[in-house]
Amino acid sequence: MLGELVLKVLEFLRVRVDQQSGNCFYSEALERAFKIAVLTDEERGQVDLATNVVEWSIAKILQQRLSRQYAQFLNIDVEEEDDDLLVWEGIDVVGTYAAPDVQPSAEHFALAALVKEGMISELASANWDGLVEKAVEAISAGICAIDVCVKSEDLQEPQYRAKLLKFHGCAVRAALDENEYRQYIVGRQVQIDMWRDDPKNQGIVQHLVTTVMENPTLMLGLSAQDFNIRGIFTKAQNQLAWSWPGERPACVFSNNQIGEDQRALLGNVFRDHYSGQTRAVIQENVLIRSYASQLLPALLLYGLEKKLDRISTMLPVEIPASLQGWVKSSIRGLRDAIAASCDEDILEFVQSLMRKITKCKSLMIEGSLPEDAAKFEPITETAVRNIEDSQIMRNSGMPEASVAAAIIGAGSTAGLWQVGATPDDGLGTGMFTLSQGDRSTPLFVVTNANAEHQLFESGHIQETEDAIVVHAQPIHDKMQRSPTRSFGRAAAKRIRRTSIRTLLDEVTSGEELTERFRMEAMP
Repeated sequence: MLGELVLKVLEFLRVRVDQQSGNCFYSEALERAFKIAVLTDEERGQVDLATNVVEWSIAKILQQRLSRQYAQFLNIDVEEEDDDLLVWEGIDVVGTYAAPDVQPSAEHFALAALVKEGMISELASANWDGLVEKAVEAISAGICAIDVCVKSEDLQEPQYRAKLLKFHGCAVRAALDENEYRQYIVGRQVQIDMWRDDPKNQGIVQHLVTTVMENPTLMLGLSAQDFNIRGIFTKAQNQLAWSWPGERPACVFSNNQIGEDQRALLGNVFRDHYSGQTRAVIQENVLIRSYASQLLPALLLYGLEKKLDRISTMLPVEIPASLQGWVKSSIRGLRDAIAASCDEDILEFVQSLMRKITKCKSLMIEGSLPEDAAKFEPITETAVRNIEDSQIMRNSGMPEASVAAAIIGAGSTAGLWQVGATPDDGLGTGMFTLSQGDRSTPLFVVTNANAEHQLFESGHIQETEDAIVVHAQPIHDKMQRSPTRSFGRAAAKRIRRTSIRTLLDEVTSGEELTERFRMEAMP
């Protein structure tokens, strides 16, 4: 939004210029902006104070040049007015960034899902808006389940697993309490220069330094252009440096190319290593050519794949290493197939993915739809590295469910069936459908017999209708599993059951596992 904000602030100044006065403070401020933009005499001659800034022939030139110097631009003061006039009133921080009708985008919901999945515990943002918080609240039953830290004192009141450090202030908080939070809105050059040494910011500063020392950092957007952010990395390197080459880079940039500000930051981080031929190698290794709206959903899918992979290794029975490798590869294939299903509406893709995970987990464990369809239920609340190989996990049915996901993905890739989406709240529609030809069958995965019983009780399954029920554990009821298929006429509608645990006891390869599943589950 920087380009739009530049024009907005320029227009704020223009409409207040008194062209009849020889000593107009707003006119002086506007001229300072033109000097920061380094307008030539020819460009300056195209300024028409009688028309809206957006109509100026040099509007795009001003956008481009002042966006690169936004802190200096916003640092312009107007005689007899508050120092932060261009930020507080020119930009209209509260009206622009705390407006209730401004809604989160795909990247905000992807961040919220990553937080709920325990994959992100530390976020630091120079943005003033409350969109991450809105997204977290939207998928957390109306609770902003993340610690928002604007002041250093906020760090002393942790409630949740993840923190969002809004180190340049928060428009939402400023809207609620201007006297307290207006002073924390940082945008002017003098604020950025003084920020790291300001006593009121020391708690936030030290927390960021520690975080950067201990964790690799993914940087989104233009934040590296701010002096105070580069200063955080410099201070962190002085206390505990990251080596190069290492297992992981100290920081990674999500952008189309490495800019001058990123180069400066890399010099601060890698120091003597960032020289000669090594510069090009480092730049290549720390650049992800993707923007946040694509990268963050991709990271979410990557994390979900790693969770299923990790959980699948916790089966209560031993399986051959080759079969475990097949499971891992097939889960990755399923991940890629889900990613390939995303069209241009990335926001709907992310939201739909969360709804489907929530629905599948509720049907699998409870045998019913989730009570709150808007609330996101993560696969686990902990990061991959913190998923414990405990007896509880081994007997939860989750490892077998991960294997079921691998089978379904492998069968789809091999053309044995097609996987279809189902309505998020559709009664009896299954987690999804498996189709052969013109016959489509709802599929359910359950952790135990009680979950299947609840599927009947809640009306999701009826004996006279088609359904595939995949049990995690062995089936000990009187219902006969059929290892053979019906040939000739189409098979009658019926409930077809299979057990992942039993199949794993009887096969040694992924191909055998998929074929046995096909014989038992498909019509």
